[in-house]
Amino acid sequence: MVNAVRRIFPRFLTMRILSLASAREMFGDGYREGYTDFEWAEVQRKFPAPAIKTDTVEGWNWWELDASTAPRADIDALRLAAAFLAHWDNKSSNQRLVCLDGNRRVPTDQAYVACARPLLMIQDLGATFGPEKVNLGRWRDLPVWEDRRTCTISMKTLPYEGATFRTVRISEEARLQLAGRLAALDDGQIRELFARARFPEFYSGTDDGRDLEAWTAAFKSRVDQIAGTQCPPTSSTAVLPSRP
Repeated sequence: MVNAVRRIFPRFLTMRILSLASAREMFGDGYREGYTDFEWAEVQRKFPAPAIKTDTVEGWNWWELDASTAPRADIDALRLAAAFLAHWDNKSSNQRLVCLDGNRRVPTDQAYVACARPLLMIQDLGATFGPEKVNLGRWRDLPVWEDRRTCTISMKTLPYEGATFRTVRISEEARLQLAGRLAALDDGQIRELFARARFPEFYSGTDDGRDLEAWTAAFKSRVDQIAGTQCPPTSSTAVLPSRP
């Protein structure tokens, strides 16, 4: 479908320009007697908040979370969610920083506008549920914890050796926060998540990746790894030194 869109869009744009110039009938469009069926179609609704970025920097790196003033439990819960998903392709452009103050434009006479309500998020999960990408067997068998006893998580064994994601110890408060939210999903909701994301039609990996029941079971097994652990009563501390 992507290739079809690439072929059609330039023609569509050309015909739109010709229509605005009242010259479309001179050239014709070539589609009056034909049509194109698209088996899959989707509409992406972007998060309704302006991005905080510069001409050279977009998004955020995971090691930058060490400097965040957000509650440590929230930061750690986000880190644990990334480990749960195996979000190994975590370069800065795959994360997004936005401002919830409103859709304000930056005045032309100012270098920046202070944001009172910033929000960071993961905006691209295209290489998760693997590695590499959607692969049931590898995602199911990948441990959530590097060291379950100390609640340490890491992505060192994944592609790019973790990229911007640092090895950290997760606090008990953060573990409980994420475990509670994940455990609230029932089998039907989990199955629907995978079905709507077209997992049965995604032919990467092995044939068992087309089985919704197997994906649901793998999801629940990874939730159990988080819910069935108790983290030691220590604050979250990074195991590796901060990057420059």
